[in-house]
Amino acid sequence: MGKEKRRVHRMDGHSAAARRLADRLNLLPIAVFCLWLAAFALFWGQAHGPLRSFDTPPPGMAAWPWFAASILGAALVLALPEGFYRLRGFERSGRLHEALGAKAFRAFVTNGDHINRIVTRRYRDYRVYPHGEVVAAAARTARQSERSHLVCLIAGLVACFYAALIGWWGWAGAMLVANVLGNLYPVLVQRHTRARLRPLEERDARRQAATRSQEGRWR
Repeated sequence: MGKEKRRVHRMDGHSAAARRLADRLNLLPIAVFCLWLAAFALFWGQAHGPLRSFDTPPPGMAAWPWFAASILGAALVLALPEGFYRLRGFERSGRLHEALGAKAFRAFVTNGDHINRIVTRRYRDYRVYPHGEVVAAAARTARQSERSHLVCLIAGLVACFYAALIGWWGWAGAMLVANVLGNLYPVLVQRHTRARLRPLEERDARRQAATRSQEGRWR
């Protein structure tokens, strides 16, 4: 094997090892989201009856209409137009998200600051996205992740509201905390990410426009 091939093979091996390390570290923030998912499933299991203990009285309000509303509300989020996710004027600087704690929370999400720091300390060339695709790939991932967490956020808020209506305050509080950590803050983080990427996207758009204009002159 030639020197160049050995170098490429070694780089590929480092890239795979870095990705495996990042995937292992990402299990921790994923577990936080699973806390919300577990609370959501257990609550509805108790509200409907199969998981309710014998000494717990049934809720005074039927559970199935609220469960249906929870699922329907989540489904309606999927039907929202792309314009709904557009950054508003007061968000474009990203300072609002930072004031709400999105920058601090970003350190603990999947592929967040802490995880990237740990991985790059060992594998200096590690990048979450390929260098030439970082802006487009990061923006696309942020939009997809925001939509997914917003779906779960709405479903969880309906469940919290129903839990409060029937007086299950422990469940209402637990699900609210899990929903904030597992869904609301991830939504803020993704909007903050897109606010940070906006100047880079606009720069790339100007470059592409200039390139097309230059190509048009030579035709």
